Amino acid sequence: MRHVRNTGWRIKLSFAVLAAGLLSISGYVLYLGFLSYNGYCFGQKRYLSNEEKILIVVREILARYPKQGNVAYRLTIEDGQRKWKPERLGPENPIPYRDEKEFFSINPGCCEVVKVARDTEGLINLPFLDRLFGFKSDFVVVRYFLRYRDVDGTEQKKLIQTAPVISSCGKTGDVFD
Repeated sequence: MRHVRNTGWRIKLSFAVLAAGLLSISGYVLYLGFLSYNGYCFGQKRYLSNEEKILIVVREILARYPKQGNVAYRLTIEDGQRKWKPERLGPENPIPYRDEKEFFSINPGCCEVVKVARDTEGLINLPFLDRLFGFKSDFVVVRYFLRYRDVDGTEQKKLIQTAPVISSCGKTGDVFD
């Protein structure tokens, strides 16, 4: 009679090691997805604070703040002809902010970081995959005064609200980008 080796335990052990490895890898991927979805910046190995996100957006607003004579061209159709017409961006005589400190002193409580923004049509949520991969982490809602001088030289203010999105690592954009 020939002796047969019992190899069943080796197969079971191999399967158990393989299953444990797959579970570990899956758990790690889920953990990384959880971190990214909640705003972790892997490039900087940290979460950006709400204050940092607000400052990034305010600096961008100040960089784009209307300058005197800013003009854009808008495509129009007149008499069946397509024409580019100049259109003034912002007021005739804008009053720029000196720096972030002046911006925050004139616009106290201007800014908040939110996951869901509101527009004229309702609520806007960030797309799941954009949050999962960190492309879009939050909205930064900013309400501020656009200051300008009218034709009489009197300072006027117009309340502006904007809500750009910001990535987990601080890149700004639009929700529809």
